[in-house]
Amino acid sequence: MATFENPANNHRVEVGTFGPFIWTLLFGALYLLVKGSFKHFLLGLILAIFTAGISWLIYPFFAPGIIRNIYLEKGYRQID
Repeated sequence: MATFENPANNHRVEVGTFGPFIWTLLFGALYLLVKGSFKHFLLGLILAIFTAGISWLIYPFFAPGIIRNIYLEKGYRQID
């Protein structure tokens, strides 16, 4: 589990491995859109179309890393 903190307002967010995995498995690319990654939403949608949905069974394994990178791109810093 990783904790991220927004330096502007000290808001903390915890990102685990099971949460993003299960939500991406259930909702696919829509979960990534809700978390704020439009490019991964489009990529997941395009991959799902070309692979007839099989990519939605593989994409969840990469979801925790994607969510962590989303917070780092937004300016959050990781607290160990």
